[in-house]
Amino acid sequence: MNVQNDPQSLALMKFGIGQPVPRTEDPTLVRGHGSYTDDVKLPNEVYVVMVRSRVAHGVIKGIDTAAARKMPGVLGVYAGADLAQYGTLKCIIPFNNRDGSPMIKPPRPALPTDKVRFVGDPVAFVVAEALLQAKDAAEAVEVDIDQLPAVVRPEEAARPGAPPPRPAIPPARGSAGTRAAGAPARRADPPTRRRPGVAAGASAP
Repeated sequence: MNVQNDPQSLALMKFGIGQPVPRTEDPTLVRGHGSYTDDVKLPNEVYVVMVRSRVAHGVIKGIDTAAARKMPGVLGVYAGADLAQYGTLKCIIPFNNRDGSPMIKPPRPALPTDKVRFVGDPVAFVVAEALLQAKDAAEAVEVDIDQLPAVVRPEEAARPGAPPPRPAIPPARGSAGTRAAGAPARRADPPTRRRPGVAAGASAP
């Protein structure tokens, strides 16, 4: 094990916890010389604003885009049904589960057509000639969502009967609902002790 316990070590003086790290980007950003994607202006460019869900879980009953389509500068308004012909998002790397079984890959459309599953889930988007026009039109899109109970804590998601995030995903592994009747429960691993505010595997400042 490479133990670094010499306070005079060059490695600790340069790279140890608590040592200052010069920010090379500050002179450019503080002086206003930075360049972002929003600073790039191209001919005939258009702007897109997403319409997002304001509830964490619910059934999409309808999306009315008629008023938004008639607003000035709007080139198009699209919902999930308009993108169905393009198929679903693909998983590039097929990871396996811990037990070696294939990773579950539920269909993930670019925009949902059945349910919203988190606050901010995009349900439609507006394309317009100007940013403010796109924002105004996005506000005019009417989304009717029948709100459902939301599971927001891991322990609630692991309980028997908890609704899965997607129909193709079974209940959380290790919950009571996934054990065969009479099968012994696996002893849980002891909790990892850590200081508040410090994530596992991360270095404390």
